[in-house]
Amino acid sequence: MTTRSGAQQVDSLPFRAGQWGAEFTAADFRGVGVLRFTSPRHAWLIDVQGRFTRQSGDADQIERFEVVTDSDALQLRVGWRRYGTLAPRVVRHVGFGVLGRYASSEQGSGAFSISPPF
Repeated sequence: MTTRSGAQQVDSLPFRAGQWGAEFTAADFRGVGVLRFTSPRHAWLIDVQGRFTRQSGDADQIERFEVVTDSDALQLRVGWRRYGTLAPRVVRHVGFGVLGRYASSEQGSGAFSISPPF
């Protein structure tokens, strides 16, 4: 009986060997991942997240204004996942892999003057 219930548990997973899947980041759609299932329980993952750039201004006086640009760059994840059923229609996963991330930077564009029209 344990063999049969184990087979039913594998069959209850919505995945199959050779199937492709996609994964999207929840924060502003800044990344995408691809899954390749090798069995109903196992998949390989590669995930890439993009670049974030922010600009802000700082005015010391009314005549001077400085623009600062902050940038955070690329992140890459490669790994393996194992899936299992947690409850009916609920799938959990556990995985391991490698995460690589490029550095961030902050750059000031220098101050420039604004002259009043009169």
